[in-house]
Amino acid sequence: MKSWPGFWAERRLLPNRPHIALPLARRVEALAADLPNRLPELPAPSLLHGDLWGGNILAAYNEVTALIDPACYYGHGEVDIAMLNLFDGPSPPFTTLMARWSRAGRSA
Repeated sequence: MKSWPGFWAERRLLPNRPHIALPLARRVEALAADLPNRLPELPAPSLLHGDLWGGNILAAYNEVTALIDPACYYGHGEVDIAMLNLFDGPSPPFTTLMARWSRAGRSA
């Protein structure tokens, strides 16, 4: 796939149309059509954990000691953060560090 919006539209959103009610399918189609306005065309790929949520983060003494149960793939760097927010919601220190890291050009 040569386009991030195209990938999400064709491989993630539109295949669900046959399985959802028509009004929702129309909304999904509208969102898929608008993705070029919402997503970068070709973001730099990042190696992702693929299943990041609190249960897959091991910590001891206030430090992350391991990430377990990976389903690694390359994708947009914010996908793991979205998954983490979907299931757990990261702690305020994590959110602060991520914001600082993002503003610093991902070098914090």
